Amino acid sequence: MHVCLLLHFLCFRYQILQFPLCIAYAISIHKSQGISVDGVILDLGTGVFSDSMAYVALSRARKLRTVHLIDLDPSSLIMCDSSAWKEYNYLREHINMEPLPLCN
Repeated sequence: MHVCLLLHFLCFRYQILQFPLCIAYAISIHKSQGISVDGVILDLGTGVFSDSMAYVALSRARKLRTVHLIDLDPSSLIMCDSSAWKEYNYLREHINMEPLPLCN
């Protein structure tokens, strides 16, 4: 945008540059429990310190395509409750079922 400013009969020309901004909000994973949102941007680095925190954060979005991950540390997300892991292995050994196919 070019603007001409008249000051004591002198004309100055200057240009205004501005970054496009949009309103955004941020909340903690704990505060997000129980709500659903249209989209999320998640920082799942080393700050995820509980087994269920990543699940809660990831499950807030209504659609998978609106989940965006930044600073993902996969080693911090590989957690499983020991009793759930034992049950999983028991079921795999004693029930002869084909695993469900993974979707893309």
